[in-house]
Amino acid sequence: MFSSSLSCPFEDIFCPLRENFLQLGFIYLGVEVARFFFFILIITSSVGKVC
Repeated sequence: MFSSSLSCPFEDIFCPLRENFLQLGFIYLGVEVARFFFFILIITSSVGKVC
């Protein structure tokens, strides 16, 4: 993450960027977690059919 010791012009640029990066990061994490659970669900259902 960016340090808070940036000068004012840079803060005007980086603060909105940092907010967007955080939102993108949370969206990416949500997608990865959803894919992970979907993958486990498919594996468990296929294993259940085999057994």
